[in-house]
Amino acid sequence: MLTDAQKTACMGFYPFEGDDGDYRILEDKVVVGRKDHPCGCGEVARAGDHHRVIKGLFDGDFVTLRWCEGCCVAMTTYYEELVAGEVTKLDARWDKRNPS
Repeated sequence: MLTDAQKTACMGFYPFEGDDGDYRILEDKVVVGRKDHPCGCGEVARAGDHHRVIKGLFDGDFVTLRWCEGCCVAMTTYYEELVAGEVTKLDARWDKRNPS
């Protein structure tokens, strides 16, 4: 489970930075999942764990996106790792799912 500080830091990460799409975020929050959901990293956002959920309009379509607790934790240190010139934990999670 995420601490309150981790939830706040997770919410401080903007997942669409650099995207060119047309989107409007309607809801963005950290929840405790009631059931399992897929995460884009290839893991499962498990029931009973924290998930970050964003609902919105993306290029005209209503979309719900979820990130698992592991990705939420990785979001908390993303900017510090980026400034330090390190491969971020979040990028590493996504690269294992989406190899170049």
